[in-house]
Amino acid sequence: MSGLSIAKSLELHLLRPLITHEEVRAGCAQAAAAHLASVSVWPAHVALAVAELAGSDTRVRAAVGFPFGQDTPSIKLAACDRALADGADELAVMLDHGALVDPRDNLAAARVELEQLLEHAGWSPLTAARGRSELTIVIEATMLDLTALDPLLQRLHESPAGFLQTGSGHQPRAVTQEHVRVLRELLPADVAIVAVGGVASLQDAEDLVVSGASRVGSGSAIAIIEQERQDRAARQSRNTPS
Repeated sequence: MSGLSIAKSLELHLLRPLITHEEVRAGCAQAAAAHLASVSVWPAHVALAVAELAGSDTRVRAAVGFPFGQDTPSIKLAACDRALADGADELAVMLDHGALVDPRDNLAAARVELEQLLEHAGWSPLTAARGRSELTIVIEATMLDLTALDPLLQRLHESPAGFLQTGSGHQPRAVTQEHVRVLRELLPADVAIVAVGGVASLQDAEDLVVSGASRVGSGSAIAIIEQERQDRAARQSRNTPS
């Protein structure tokens, strides 16, 4: 990539099972210090993250319905309302994975859930600069036939949703450049892609951004920023006359 830092393309995921309040506080402090784009937290930790990140340029994204999306739509909608009341800047809502595995049989159910989410996209008092809302639709891209989901994804062309996320980060398969490229072809140009799933290194993150992701989410985001710092220091050292 260019000489610009990747920080504003990174989201720190604080979504480990049994993560503590102190770990959320520490992660938010690190994310703010690194000027990351955002942190992603469980709904129960939104208010805590908002307080910790007050005055910073790092946003708070609430992860709703993770990791499988198998809460009922009404439960997800209530969780979204509460997250926004607690100060979340963005919402990432997991679609029911079970309805997406075989869209030929379950596309109608998936479409009903998506429609309910899109109808409530006006929740967010903030609107992305490109005119879409701060609602992220989340699927497990690495476990699905993405082309079979095209009829569902077409609904996003005339919707307020601003982002499509490639996974919860709780599955063992890593998102690839090909996943991002396929989604980029299927999605409207102004729906941004958040690449999530097995992103562990600076090279992983850079490859996904080059492939078309606007943001990369990872529990390793701080380690990725540290790797970037070390790489820059090494380059500067090599270029400094002895």
